[in-house]
Amino acid sequence: MEITANEGENLIPSQENVRSLGLHEETRVVDCSYATFENIARSEINGIYLYYKIPKNWVYKEEGKPSNIKQLYQRYHQCDDFKVGADLDFMLRYLNRKEEFEAVGSYFRNRRMAEYEEHPEGYLEICNERRGKMEGDIGRMKLTTLLDDHPGRRGWKQFLLRAGMTMLSLVFAALIRVQNGVTSHLTNITYIT
Repeated sequence: MEITANEGENLIPSQENVRSLGLHEETRVVDCSYATFENIARSEINGIYLYYKIPKNWVYKEEGKPSNIKQLYQRYHQCDDFKVGADLDFMLRYLNRKEEFEAVGSYFRNRRMAEYEEHPEGYLEICNERRGKMEGDIGRMKLTTLLDDHPGRRGWKQFLLRAGMTMLSLVFAALIRVQNGVTSHLTNITYIT
């Protein structure tokens, strides 16, 4: 994934990239920054169950109730592709194509919130798998470096030695990438590790 100021912008392109490689993704666990209404709507409509931790301040959205989805769908009754007697799945897909992301995303977010309320331990277990399986070495490099480990000896010289070793290891990783013809994202630690 490309890393930007708004990480959520890259969720759907990354899913499309996975699909272009011939892989079928069923579930993705993400941070809350990715859980926008548009990302939730587009992921779920494309058959990817999106899991994210539910913040305490989230509330059920009225726009996501099935009755409100039906009411919103009826606003498009004059369109050529409107279908009389459509089921909820068709309505959600239709509204997603019409970019009614808040309503569609609210529907799926409300379902995740209900799932969390019914089985909080099971839901959190799914969310916590991300840390162990998806972060791996990248997470270790992002969260802990030689500077974060217990240095053993104190002092300015030891600090400079550890800082230099950390920087040197990242420079070597970048040089290995250049040797292998990879010249993009050399300043981003996520790509180097």
